[in-house]
Amino acid sequence: MSDVLISSSQELGNGQISTSSKQQEQDEIDAQEGLALLLGGLSACDISSVEECVTKEEEEDQHKRHQQSPLSTSNKLTSEEYDVSIPRIHGTRMDASSFALKQNSPDAALIRQCYERAFSLSPSGRLSEPPVRIVDMSHYNRGYASFATRDIRRGEVIYTERAAEACQMPYRCSICDESRSAGRDMFMYRVRGCQYCFRSLEPASSIVCKDAAGADIPMAEYWPVPEYQSDPPSATSNSGEQYDLDTKTGRVQCMHCQSLFCSKQCLDNLCKSMGSCCHGANAIKVAVHAASCAKETSEDDGESILAEPAITLAARMFSAELYRYRRCSDGKTPPSPFLGMCGDSTDIDSLELGILQHENNQGVPTYSLEGIYASLCSELSLNDEEMIAFPLSSFERLSSVAARNGFNITTQSPFRAYYSGMTRANGGRNSDRHKHSVKKLARALGSPDGELKRDMDREVEEKCAVQIAALFTLTARINHSCDPCAELRGGEFVDCHVDLVARRGIEAGEEITISYLNLGKTAGRAATDGNRRRRELKARYLFDCDCCRCTEK
Repeated sequence: MSDVLISSSQELGNGQISTSSKQQEQDEIDAQEGLALLLGGLSACDISSVEECVTKEEEEDQHKRHQQSPLSTSNKLTSEEYDVSIPRIHGTRMDASSFALKQNSPDAALIRQCYERAFSLSPSGRLSEPPVRIVDMSHYNRGYASFATRDIRRGEVIYTERAAEACQMPYRCSICDESRSAGRDMFMYRVRGCQYCFRSLEPASSIVCKDAAGADIPMAEYWPVPEYQSDPPSATSNSGEQYDLDTKTGRVQCMHCQSLFCSKQCLDNLCKSMGSCCHGANAIKVAVHAASCAKETSEDDGESILAEPAITLAARMFSAELYRYRRCSDGKTPPSPFLGMCGDSTDIDSLELGILQHENNQGVPTYSLEGIYASLCSELSLNDEEMIAFPLSSFERLSSVAARNGFNITTQSPFRAYYSGMTRANGGRNSDRHKHSVKKLARALGSPDGELKRDMDREVEEKCAVQIAALFTLTARINHSCDPCAELRGGEFVDCHVDLVARRGIEAGEEITISYLNLGKTAGRAATDGNRRRRELKARYLFDCDCCRCTEK
């Protein structure tokens, strides 16, 4: 995917609830559908390319549109062995020698990195390389693209990929917030989560409505996250820093930056990639503070405005890049996993990243990341040599890469495991015991009459599901189409993994595409209005869409 920060949210219900019986029936259906979505792990639009399964009629219509498009021949590669990719552009077969990457070229090494965190699972259960070939289409003014190396069935998981970098989205500036409770875990975040695998670490008590005095969720023993202990013993990690370790649950919390981990293994894995959990956490903290304070002083209402998700993710990327540079004493820094992704320091104004400065003579606003960059350099103690190696332009590029290639994702809620366990223990959804448990659950969630209400799925998700921004190196090489043949799914989001799933049959040599926008049935005019789609893609991802759906008469 060459251009993306997918960021959208969706509520299943809004507005006033009618007292009519017909409206009440619809509200009950909406509540049940909302609960079903919540049990699926992700809301329908947490990954905006997620859509409902394509019917056979829709698949035939897609194939027909694809074949009729004058650009359809540009979406296929022909090669007997797929050792060399030979594209067919506008019906013309290109010379393979001008297209193939040399094995020892820098580009070949860069592309090999993209496959390090992705795998495909065969029907027999064997792990293999994803059936995807990354192709440099710069000769045809397209950048990178991804093509299928074999026929892929509809509904097949093409590959599973782990994020190269990710960070949890803060909901307030911890430096500015003087009224925060002392010792509050993860006070910078709304939901407590592991800062490596980003699993939710919210206990059952976190979803109980404050107005439901004395109410508890039924059968809380099936909630996968145990309650917190008041005084956990302390332990010291291999890095020499002091941590709090809960010996009963295995959770670890840093006493300095308050970072929380589901296990010692997650803490050690993060330290391997970043040196210390404090480096990444404090980088995010000062970046949010620099952006919030600068924006707050420029706003009339005086409310704190947090940094864009791209800047927050870029701060963690900057910290990881700096650690890679510092640990190489021989001067041979390993290649960055973010190389080759679209995004440049000159994109800051177009993407509206950073602090608004002023308008130029043409009335075009300009933006700056200089204040945020200075805060990062101070917090991470960059010396003169490192300042030369990591100038302002490097952070601007990382921010642009995060904005054009990242995803906003809501991780799987622990509510799913809880509800499934409760249902099994009660003897099924239709049992009287289960219906009684659901009524008790609804009261704990704030419904006095014991009935599920609209928006309860969203409210539960906000309380116990972790929101992150993530970057996937292989998925970043998949281009957009308003008529995509694949989609990203995160319903089983575990340890920062997502699945790329075929929406229809994909032939060997066909380009694999996803949608950077929400094109589902709930998208409204955003899905059907081609001009609106193209305007949004141009504003958010800086390219003009020429897919078959946008170019058809």
